[in-house]
Amino acid sequence: MIINKTVLLKLIVICLIFVSFFLGYFLRENAVGGGNEFYDMEWPIIQSLKKDFLFTINNYGLMRDYTMPFMYIMQAYLNPFSNHVTNFQLSNTIISFIIVLIFAIVLKRKFLHINFIDNLLLASVLLILPFFRTSAFWGKQENYGWLFLIIAFYFFSEIRKNISKKPSNTDILNVIFFCLTSACALYARQALFFLPISYLLYLFFN
Repeated sequence: MIINKTVLLKLIVICLIFVSFFLGYFLRENAVGGGNEFYDMEWPIIQSLKKDFLFTINNYGLMRDYTMPFMYIMQAYLNPFSNHVTNFQLSNTIISFIIVLIFAIVLKRKFLHINFIDNLLLASVLLILPFFRTSAFWGKQENYGWLFLIIAFYFFSEIRKNISKKPSNTDILNVIFFCLTSACALYARQALFFLPISYLLYLFFN
């Protein structure tokens, strides 16, 4: 089987990006300088939630994190590796890598005429962004907002296809899943508030 040189080059670039990403984890890369605050703020909050949920929620404002505690709760109770710092940070790195794969799959389902290698190459750009890498390597929460945002965009694109037609059961499910994932994106990262607002505006004008 003869591999096209362009495809081979793209595969090499993708592999180099993947290697760079995991190498960054093992070298404890901290490109944007916010990784160390994980030990002062995020990790103590997660452990406090595991120990006493009500106390942590009642005193959350005193813990110097002014975002919603949604992802801390998810990490505390749904991440089986949240008892040990190293395991937790590694799991966060792997999940961030999976987010990129999900992004590539969503792109492929949206742009059927583009081959998967090109979609994967585009999605892999996330793995070289300093803020994405730092969040992944140090167990921070920002990347989960991008996960829910990517999935919400997929359901939004599905809704747009049949917005002028009488909704089927599938269309209704797409709306429900869009509302769920866009809400999760908002709770995980408040800067993503534009997503539900833009959706409402789209419905209003269409």
